[in-house]
Amino acid sequence: MIAFHAQQAVEKALKAYLILHGKHFGKTHNLSQLIDLCSEIDQEFQQLHELSIDELYPLAVGARYPDTGIEVTMDEVREAVEKAEKAIAFITRKIEREKN
Repeated sequence: MIAFHAQQAVEKALKAYLILHGKHFGKTHNLSQLIDLCSEIDQEFQQLHELSIDELYPLAVGARYPDTGIEVTMDEVREAVEKAEKAIAFITRKIEREKN
């Protein structure tokens, strides 16, 4: 479940940024699509692709739905949390700068 929550935290942060800019994102959990939408506003969001943030989604599915056959190791969980922390810090800085 930790990997699921890491993915969810990044998803919600990306959506918060999009809401701040009045950008519609529809009903999606696809981090890659959300990053692309954020990149339309600020190209620096492409850095999140370089961090492989979109790899969090399959881990989240595997963690949340054990019958998928996707096994999530503790190393993958740690990596997911590290990626999520970096992404959230990046997005939070963007939001705070733009609010001021």
